[in-house]
This record gives sequence, structure tokens and C-alpha cells, in this order.
Amino acid sequence: MIESVKSYQTTRKLNQDGMEADDELSKSQKIIESAVKKYIPNNFKDTVQNIDSTDVDSVCALLFFGLGRSFKEKAFPSIHKYLLQVNHSCKVFVHTYDVANEKGTHINARELSLLTDDASSIIFETEEEFRSQHNLTLFHKYFPTNVNSNNWKFPISIDNMIRQWHSIEKVWKLMLNFENNRQLKFLRVGFFRPDVIYTHPISIVDQNEPAVIPSMMYFSQQNGWNGLNDRMFYGTRKYGEVWATQRFCNIENYIQWQQSEISHIRHGLRGLHSEDFMKYILTTKGRLPLQIKNICFKRVRSNGDVLHCDCRYLESDNGNEYGKTEVLVDLRLNTAPGVIILGMQRSGTSLLAGLLSHAFSWNVPGQVDDSSNYNNIRSRSSYQNVHVVQQNEEWMKSQNVTWDNIKSDNDQLVARTFDVNLATKIGIHGQKALDLYNNGAYTPWLMNDPRLCFTLGAWIPLLESEFYPPPVIFMYRNPLEIGLIRQAKAQHTISLLESFYLWILHNREAIRLTQDIDICRIATSHDILFRKPEQELLRLQDELMRCGLHSRSFKLDEITKELLDGSSSEQWNVSRNSREEVNGDETCDFIPFQNTGAASSNASIAAMESKMYDITMKIYCDLKSSKAFERSYLWPDMPQVISDETQSRYSNMIRRENLVSEERSLSKGPAYSSHWKDFSKYEREAAKTLGFTKKMWDKGAWPGGLDSKYWNMLESGEQAALERLGYLQSTWDIAITNDGMNKRIFQE
Repeated sequence: MIESVKSYQTTRKLNQDGMEADDELSKSQKIIESAVKKYIPNNFKDTVQNIDSTDVDSVCALLFFGLGRSFKEKAFPSIHKYLLQVNHSCKVFVHTYDVANEKGTHINARELSLLTDDASSIIFETEEEFRSQHNLTLFHKYFPTNVNSNNWKFPISIDNMIRQWHSIEKVWKLMLNFENNRQLKFLRVGFFRPDVIYTHPISIVDQNEPAVIPSMMYFSQQNGWNGLNDRMFYGTRKYGEVWATQRFCNIENYIQWQQSEISHIRHGLRGLHSEDFMKYILTTKGRLPLQIKNICFKRVRSNGDVLHCDCRYLESDNGNEYGKTEVLVDLRLNTAPGVIILGMQRSGTSLLAGLLSHAFSWNVPGQVDDSSNYNNIRSRSSYQNVHVVQQNEEWMKSQNVTWDNIKSDNDQLVARTFDVNLATKIGIHGQKALDLYNNGAYTPWLMNDPRLCFTLGAWIPLLESEFYPPPVIFMYRNPLEIGLIRQAKAQHTISLLESFYLWILHNREAIRLTQDIDICRIATSHDILFRKPEQELLRLQDELMRCGLHSRSFKLDEITKELLDGSSSEQWNVSRNSREEVNGDETCDFIPFQNTGAASSNASIAAMESKMYDITMKIYCDLKSSKAFERSYLWPDMPQVISDETQSRYSNMIRRENLVSEERSLSKGPAYSSHWKDFSKYEREAAKTLGFTKKMWDKGAWPGGLDSKYWNMLESGEQAALERLGYLQSTWDIAITNDGMNKRIFQE
């Protein structure tokens, strides 16, 4: 370091015209050069290593924050020996306050220049600059209760705490600016105070240590309460960001949580207890894979006194070898980043996500508001991340499939699937989703979208997890209930056959994917969750804990009537008439389809529905008995039951049945007055089936030959398309035979 100082050339910042920019950089570098020559001890000349600011290939960063007290004389020797030398390849960043030799203190901010000779990596901030960014008076109302009056003085103590938080955020932003300018990212970060004496080596580069804090303050004797040390951290970048940036934005959340926490009420804890606040951020608001190690350091007071008692309990503890860091508390293996919910639409996944979010206080990052309508996603999807939904749609669109139209050239059901291996491109929505779900501040999180039944395998490798992958909760529901709900929502334009087919496909693919991936899977049903929400949530909590995911809280009173009422509107009468029962001999009894009240009055339609109903209800019973979750379970192969031709004939029949009683005049219906832009997706598909283009439709031009075909001359697919556009046989034949009517129908 000394040799580099001797040959040090002051770097001038040039503007776009190549002229010297007169800024603070050169001044800071002169100060640093002078400080290094003046303060660095002789015995450090040959051992201090420094990273040249112009050639950084480091994967780690040391970030120092706060004031240095007796820094050169007492703190720096230990920092040099146990931090800088041990982590010699790490880039150093410093934020401190520009204080020098105030009366009765041993503080000289310029001594911190010993930490780095890169002027761009150190900030000296004045008190005026700090106060211009924070109104300290606003924080005084949070002054903590039940604290040692010898240690906490109003308002100095809370003011200094805010200064520390500010310094931590500032040094983090300093590192971010450096990264952005160099287009790099540090993988490991460590935060350290410069006003302490470190007692043993601390290496921050071990990848098996994702989040480490010292044990000081963890073993508090006050009423059995303990907090977490907020003066030091090292680990992976994403958890370092949580430690550095989540204080100011979580004050109100912490105060509200504190007022409802029984242990805090019992101990009379109120206000911003620094260590308790840190415990809330790291283990309640977020759940970091935390390790608490017997790292100790001795604080240096402003008058130069060293608090040797800080490490006394470690020195006297026979279970610890002083000077050698050991893990005292290890939460790494108790933490999965979040949970993924799988299930078909209308199966109750939003109900489950809402209950987990309210009862366990888990995050749904980027969730859509109840009032929103994003890409026709109504927010019962308020527990769906819109970017996850969009990325899933992009993946499926690239394979020419949608969630309700999973097809291939093979008619067999087992061949109709989504190929995860082809879902490799991450779009802008996918990246936004990953920015949220891989941010430690949002753990534990919820991910919920029915399309995940097909795309789960594409997401799992993208979701960061130090130890446990996110567990999966598989949600299923009576297939007839789902079919009737979908029919009602779509005004009977969706067939029960289609719903039965999709029900099998969603459930089969969700189970298959979770068998192929080494992932923890838990199953529940809409029926039991709606009837016994408290008991089922308790069971889910226990199961999730076995999967490495612990709830941050458990509040049964948060299971609101509104959440359950939102699902009760979909508790159809048929569910009482189609109750199934799994017997002890593994047989399954369910009501015949014709007795459910859902059968079509058309005998041909009812026969097809009944056949598919029997198949899906058998699978439903096997889900309830857990047989369907076994690897040896045989899913049905139905090449003839649900072929495209059969589905087309069925759709034609069901639509005719629903429309036959309706008398429509030529002045009514979307086909007679709508422009192309006013059509729904399905109406446009129908028009395209008939040969129309947008230009032809809006100009009243006919596809070749269509205007000469009477209803009985049309193919079944053409008839179905015309019915979707609002035609019946009578209205179509009138349009064909009356040329004047033709013009009226198809003109703008």
C-alpha cells in the first residue's frame, strides 16, 4: 500500500471536452494521500494490500459505516489484521461523518482514509448534509420504553441510531454506484463499524455462510427477551441488501406488529428497540437463512475507552474457544424462500393464497389490486404476481398453446402437454418477477398462477434458494363444481367436456412435475379448506415446517369472513348432490352423473358428459385417498373421448341447445352491428374460421362462396362459428336469400 502511495498519481476527472473538472475528487485524494503517509503504522508497510480502483476483479466488498473513535491508535490495527488482510481481495467502501476532535472526544474522521486510497470509495458527510435528509424530531416519538436509562438517553440515543442507519444505507448506495459504473456486481458483502476492536479473523468469502451476524446482544437477560445484533453483518449480496436497506421503510410495520405481539406486550416493549427491530427484519418481516456466530468485538467510546467487557461472556464460556468463531444458532436449514401454489382455475388457489397471506403474513410481491384488470386478469388474481402470469403466457404462446388449449398433433391425452425444455427465454416480465422473488426482502413469498401446473419446471431453476427449494401446495377441487362454475362465468359457452378434460390435464401435469423435481409437495382440497379453514391451516403450517418454511406469524383472527365469503358464492348446490366417499376398501362411491342435476337434456350430450364425469370423479377420489400421487398411478388415455372432431360436434350441439329457445331478430346480436375491434377473442376466431379478415368484415366483403350456402349446406364447424357470431338457422337463411338484407347485415 505504501509503495502504491509513493507512486500515487492524482486522478483528475475530465469533462466531455477533455478539460479538468474542478470537483471534490482531487481534494479528497490529497487528503487520503496525506493521511496514509501520516497515520499508517510502519509495521503495516509490507502487509497491507489494496485493490487499485482501476482494476477491480473482486467478488466481495467491505463496507464500513459510522464514526471512527480513536481509529488510528486503537481500531485500525485490529481492522487491518483481522479484516483487511484476511479479505485482501475485497473492495473497500466507507461512509463516515465529517467530525474532527470535538471537545472531549477522540474522533478524527480523516483517519478513516487509512481504509482505502480510492477517493471515490469514501464519503465524508457533514452534520448539515445529514440533517437535510432526515428530520430527527419525527423519530423521537419512537423512543423505546423499558430500556436501561444508563445506556439510552433522550433524544441523543435515538438520533445516533438514525445516523447509523443513514450511514449504512449511504455506504450501500456508494457500492451500488460503483457497480453500475463498472457494470459488475459483488457476490459477497460485509458491513463493519470502524469504532470497534476486532478480536479474531473474520473472512466473508465462505459461500456456505449466506447471512452471518455476531452473537452479541442475542443472549439478553432482560425478561428472557433477546434481539439480534445490528452492528455487523456479512454474507451473500441479496441478504446484505435486506440488512442494509430495510430499516427506514419498515418502521411503521414494526410498530404495528409490536403492538399485537404478546411477548412484547408482556415485557412492556414499545418503540424502536434497535436489536429487536433487527430481529423483526431478519426473522419476522423476512426470514433469512441466518447464522449467529460467537464473533465478538470491543466497542471504543468517544472518549477513547475500550469496553473490554463486551467479550467477557465468551472468554468465560467453556463451550467456546475464544478467538475461534463458532456457530451458536443456525437458521439456514429452517428456511425455504417461499411457497408455490398449483391448481386449476376455480379450484380455490386464490382462496388458499389469501388465507396464507393473511394468516401467516407471507408476501405476494407485485400483487394486483382487487380493482385492477390487467390483460383480462380480474383480481381474484389479487394473490397473483402479474409478471409471473405474463411470463407464463409468453412461454406458452411460444409453443402455440394457452392454459385452456394445451394441444399437440397427437390425439392422446398423455401427449398433450407443455414442453418445459423449450421455455428458456426470459422476457421483461420474467425478469421483473425474478427481481422480486429473488429479493431477500420479500421472503417468505407466495407464487400463484394456474399456468404453473405446466411451467413449474421452468421456474424452479430460476428461483434462488440457499438450501431448501420452495415447497409446493397442490390444490384440487371437485371437477363438476369447476365445470359448472366455468359454464356460469362464460354464459354456457364452455362445455363440461372441455372442463373435465382440462381438469385432468392440470392435475396430472402438476403431480407429474412435482414428482420429476426434487421438491417438497403438500396436498389440500377446496372442500376441506372451506369447511375447516383453521384446522387445515394448522396442518399446512406443520407440513410446511417439515419442508423448511416457517410461518412468520399465525393469526387465525386474520381468516376473515370476507375471504371465505368470496369462495362461498361458488359453493354450488350440485356439490351437496355429488359428494363422493372413499371407502376403507379403497373403493370410491359418487353419485351418478344423471342424478347430479347437471346432465344435458340432449341424450347424446349427456352420454359424453357422463363418460367423462365418471373418469374425472374416479381420479378425484384417488386424489382424496392419495393414490393419484403415487408414481405407479395410471392416468387415463382417452384418444377417442375428447378428440378434436368429437369436441367440435359436442360444442355445436351444446350451443344449439342453449340457443334454440332464443328468438333473435336481425337488429340484435354482435354480428349485426359490431366492428372487428369490438369482437371478443372468441368472436374473432369464429369470423376467421368462416374466412373473414378484419378488412373484409369492416367493409362488408364476403369470403368466397359463403354467401351462397344455406344453413344445411354448411359444415358443422361453420355452423358453430356462425352461432358464436349470433346467428341461428332462420336468421342466416334470411340473410342468404335477401340481398338487401346482406348489405344491411355486413355494412359498417
